[in-house]
Amino acid sequence: MEAAGNQPGPAPTRLAWWQWPNVLALDAALVAVLWQQWLGSPGLAAAIVLGLSVWLTYTADRWLDVRGLQQDQLVTARHRFARRWQRELLWIWLFVLLIDITLALTGLTQRQFYSGLTMLVLCIAYSIAVHRHLRVPKELLVAVIFAGGTGLYALEQTHPRADPGIVLSLLLL
Repeated sequence: MEAAGNQPGPAPTRLAWWQWPNVLALDAALVAVLWQQWLGSPGLAAAIVLGLSVWLTYTADRWLDVRGLQQDQLVTARHRFARRWQRELLWIWLFVLLIDITLALTGLTQRQFYSGLTMLVLCIAYSIAVHRHLRVPKELLVAVIFAGGTGLYALEQTHPRADPGIVLSLLLL
């Protein structure tokens, strides 16, 4: 039996205040930054880049999720929102991407930058695997990538010789 909030059908006209962080993909970005800070603060630029990157990734993933679906097939409020406001979100997404790239190029250390590129490759691989309907455990991949992204800079600080590629490969085992 499905929970009442997950049944397909007409979208509720109003969301509760506590649903907005999830609908806007702000909850995942905030949790990622909080985990990163709890594990070891890698600096303000790294925290902002992580938060923006997580938001960009989650928003893009929702667009890919709703692609080709009819409105009555959209089960969650976050997916209905992504479909309804996709054009406006695209402009915001492009602006945030520009800020994210600029800050990554100017505010991160070289090691942080290359670690971030490694995470980007994993996110792209995840998107291809999940949205090409390959048989992959989506939630497990998200958890591993999320944990890797939040803990990578902290690991780098405590073990300066840790190679990001090797660390991420071990996370994926």
